[in-house]
Amino acid sequence: MSFGVAMKGKESEEGELEGEKLEVNNEPSQYKPPPPLMVSKSSEFFIAMGKQDVHSFVMLGVIKEDGVPQLLARVGKTGDVGNACLVTAAIKALGPGTPSRMQEEWMFGKTDKVIAYQAYAINYEQYKEFLELISVMEKSQQKNPRIKHDAKENKIECYIPTKSSDLSEDEQVTLRYRKLSRVKFSTEKIQNLPEDTIKGVQELHINNTCRTTSINIIEAILGFRTTISKYFFVNPNYNTVLRNGSPDKDTFYILPPPPTAILVGFNDMKKQVSTLEKIYKRLEEIPKKYPADPATREKFNALKTIYLEAAGDNTLDATTFLQKILEHEKNVLYTKRAPIFFSRVLSLPSSTEKMFKKFEKEYQEELSQNIDIPTSSGP
Repeated sequence: MSFGVAMKGKESEEGELEGEKLEVNNEPSQYKPPPPLMVSKSSEFFIAMGKQDVHSFVMLGVIKEDGVPQLLARVGKTGDVGNACLVTAAIKALGPGTPSRMQEEWMFGKTDKVIAYQAYAINYEQYKEFLELISVMEKSQQKNPRIKHDAKENKIECYIPTKSSDLSEDEQVTLRYRKLSRVKFSTEKIQNLPEDTIKGVQELHINNTCRTTSINIIEAILGFRTTISKYFFVNPNYNTVLRNGSPDKDTFYILPPPPTAILVGFNDMKKQVSTLEKIYKRLEEIPKKYPADPATREKFNALKTIYLEAAGDNTLDATTFLQKILEHEKNVLYTKRAPIFFSRVLSLPSSTEKMFKKFEKEYQEELSQNIDIPTSSGP
């Protein structure tokens, strides 16, 4: 969906990273663009795949200071090209294929919508890489004779850093809702992407769906393979509600990079790698049950902190590595969420508690093999 933005003078220049004035189209002049956003460059940004009904799409956003997710961009692949209706496009997609394009998807809805999703943490630089990637895709489809009319008539808009605040050394950056067509970051990662990744959005068939295109975009930005299924009929792992277009704060969870993305720093450290993999697996599982329960959020955040701290230090031997993990407060980690009757009566441990009990056992085994390693962090 596309709509015009009426802007004047200096404000329009600041909206472009190249410092050029934005085009003003012939959309209704009474339209007012969303207000600018001020965010920190060190905020937690995220990229996610959402699924509503059979359609998959990409969401990119940031967690604001109050902890509320704010979408900055939402795009998806559509077969709505030319005079072909969506039903015709779907039928053709089952055969030799049909033209398709990347489009902006509305992210300011007033109606609450339940979606399945899977979200991963990114940083500010990766956010800019995403903008560059979608911009390159849009320029490419505007050159394709089969879809260029629709692509030019429906230019993608999203929140874009103003040039001055992006280049500034200040921590705060101003984001304005603008057309993406002139964005240019010249990021090496995007320049080196395979041509198939760029042009794959322009064809829709059974092996190249809105789901596979969404995954390709997400993994190009993340730099690692995700666990998102390529089959459009398989839901992502988690569920949330879009409220005013953005994910609900209480049921939206962001996964950190998996161990496979950081193992390069843990060469020949099998125990540390194995421990990180177990923690990450629990992180993936926790939001699947009772996502709105405050205990779920507390447990997820506590375990995520442990994971990130442990993953950020590849200098520790196996014993000290385990000791560092076990030093964290266990009350939150061991909390049982919505425990069943027998669990309460028998005091059955939670899955996270079982995992940490195993870590404690491994820690004691490591200590017995190396008596020179201190048993506490004290002098």
